[in-house]
Amino acid sequence: MGGKGDGAAALPHAQSAAETYRELGFPLYRARALCTVGCIHATLGDGDAARRALFDGLGEQQRATRDTGLPELLEMIAVTHAVDPAAPQLLGAAAALRERSNIALLPSDRTRRERRHADVHARHPEAAFDRAFALGRALTRDDAIQAALALRQGS
Repeated sequence: MGGKGDGAAALPHAQSAAETYRELGFPLYRARALCTVGCIHATLGDGDAARRALFDGLGEQQRATRDTGLPELLEMIAVTHAVDPAAPQLLGAAAALRERSNIALLPSDRTRRERRHADVHARHPEAAFDRAFALGRALTRDDAIQAALALRQGS
């Protein structure tokens, strides 16, 4: 994503998309739109609004029949809670879900994912990060969602 001006201009469009998908009853697409809203808020420096949008997206993702948007939601929730010991676990869960579902990453997506991992990794000792990441890889979809939702209580 570009600068803050780009994010500010994109925000109403992403919010409108999320509302439209709510009205149409498309939880997967609404989850993805809310993830975009959360990413934009994070770029604009509004962590509280980012977390609200991401957790709302996670709720929509729970109702979806496919999990294509779940890895990115988990990664963004990890980034917005980067110092929490559960953050590396969410990254591990996202990586495993992406592999199990064979969700491809475009080069730009790969760059964003690597930046998110680096942001979280920088806030944890190496051994603790690796241990939590490995634990996250073993989580089921539902357990990963519950681990992420547990962070909502601390927000």
